[in-house]
Amino acid sequence: MAAENGTPEIVRTWEWFTEEPLPWYHVRPFRLQLEEQPTVLVGEIMFIALSVLAIVHAAIHGRQHMLMLVSCVLSGTVNDIFFMVMPFVDNFWHAQCTFMLTPRMPLYIPCVYIVFQYAGMAASWRLRLPLVAQSAAAALLSALLYSAYDIVGAKFLWWTWHDTDAATFNRWNGVPFGSTAWTLVHVFVFSLITHRLALTERTVSFMNGIVTLVITAVVTTPIMMMTMGVFQLPQTRGHIGADGMPVITVIPGKPDALMLALIIVTFVILAARGLLTFKGGNAPYDAWLKVVPEWDKSLYQGVVGHFVVMTAIMALGDPTTIVSTGIHQDYGDCNIQERDLCGYERNAYLCKESFDEDFTFDCPAAVGQTLPPTPTSWYTICGRAHTEYGLYVGTSSIICLVGIVLYGYALNRKSTGHAKAE
Repeated sequence: MAAENGTPEIVRTWEWFTEEPLPWYHVRPFRLQLEEQPTVLVGEIMFIALSVLAIVHAAIHGRQHMLMLVSCVLSGTVNDIFFMVMPFVDNFWHAQCTFMLTPRMPLYIPCVYIVFQYAGMAASWRLRLPLVAQSAAAALLSALLYSAYDIVGAKFLWWTWHDTDAATFNRWNGVPFGSTAWTLVHVFVFSLITHRLALTERTVSFMNGIVTLVITAVVTTPIMMMTMGVFQLPQTRGHIGADGMPVITVIPGKPDALMLALIIVTFVILAARGLLTFKGGNAPYDAWLKVVPEWDKSLYQGVVGHFVVMTAIMALGDPTTIVSTGIHQDYGDCNIQERDLCGYERNAYLCKESFDEDFTFDCPAAVGQTLPPTPTSWYTICGRAHTEYGLYVGTSSIICLVGIVLYGYALNRKSTGHAKAE
């Protein structure tokens, strides 16, 4: 098959990872991880520790918090797997970490979903806002945590992105606009669904909990994708044809700065309107939400630790020492095209002669390898030196400070609830 420009085109089938044997470890040697990927090792330890803190915090605060936490990890992991296995998406690849569940799924990734979603949701509950305002606040708070992680991960090769995929093509500080937009919309949708299913009554029954887990896991990602599509409608371009009918020449599907700005402004307005106009008395929250201040303080300290660690890695880490051997975009002929979810063309393969990513093949660990490799998805790349160090550290620091202030406001404010959590 040939693309419109005459270059070869392929159609992929369902695949998660190659059927060829891969030299991966369920438990990677600690020495090797420390030598090649020291920053991601720090991240693994931090996210696992923060997940334990979140689990304790949820257990102390009752069924609603625990249900929300389990829903976070389940729906988030399903979302990650969905975007890995669908051949028309499949646009990111995690680095090999100390603990791997599969060749493409590190153990710490489910912990990431716990940390950024649970902390953002729990903090937003303390604001006792109407549902839509609360969901917008949860999205903004969660996105702050995730953005700090997203900038570091992209720079220090905690994962790699597809080089020409439309969804990851436009970026800020190495982070696709679509990644940040996904964080915001995913949490917003997840919050709405979870609240409607399980948080309107004083107690949560076992069956209600099971239904909530299943529905949030199944429908959060599709609704998120449809919602993001709405914010991408301004990308549509067309004209009136000779027959007087509209002809669409550009369809949505390439996340950009305008789309992300629309999402942020919308959510800020929704959250601010709730904060400024709502006077309290939210019956569903008052029925079951009882804050335990000392544990909210502990959660806040964990959040602060996350921001500080991410900023410290960006400021003090040396990306040129990073060696990432593992699964990346398939290596091969750069002239072969395929189509993504929205019909945009992208290169099916990466080649060292033509790519625009923040890594290199020109390092001692990578220069001796055979390219194309066997299997084609498993090869070595290395990090590149900072070219905009001040911008990256400055952005990380701003996100850190804003996050510390907003989480401090939400988690350290005096509670007005009196009902005991069930």
